[in-house]
Amino acid sequence: MKPIAAGKDYLRFMRALSGNPGPTLAVTIPGRPVPWARTGGHGKRRYTPKKLREYEKQIALLTLGARRTYQTHHVKTLTSACALVMTSVYYTSNKGYWKDTVPDEDNLIKAVKDGLQKGGAVRDDSQFAVVLGSKVQLATEHERTEIEIWELLPR
Repeated sequence: MKPIAAGKDYLRFMRALSGNPGPTLAVTIPGRPVPWARTGGHGKRRYTPKKLREYEKQIALLTLGARRTYQTHHVKTLTSACALVMTSVYYTSNKGYWKDTVPDEDNLIKAVKDGLQKGGAVRDDSQFAVVLGSKVQLATEHERTEIEIWELLPR
């Protein structure tokens, strides 16, 4: 599936930045995007909210599956600097009006970075030197998160 954010300028920019003709890894996560949430707790016990934990697990599993299909390129965990391109697609019935209840893009990116790290796509989420994130509201009910990882400095 072609990312919604993909335009000629975007692809030209990423190819020049990475030196690669396409992304190192591309994954589409079906379902409503879940933002990162602060851990809750009672006293000294802390826990990650269940919805976030399940979303990160889904990202990790789909990343593992995508890495298996990209076997000819990269099977191992990426250890060099990377670029993350992410598009969060939400359903809206407001006929073109922007809905203010959509979560903050920073928190959406944090949740995806944690899921990618847990899935073994990257060694550490601090490897992302470039992060391009966007939120899109469409009149389609196919909510999803589209993720691309571009390796910038392959070793």
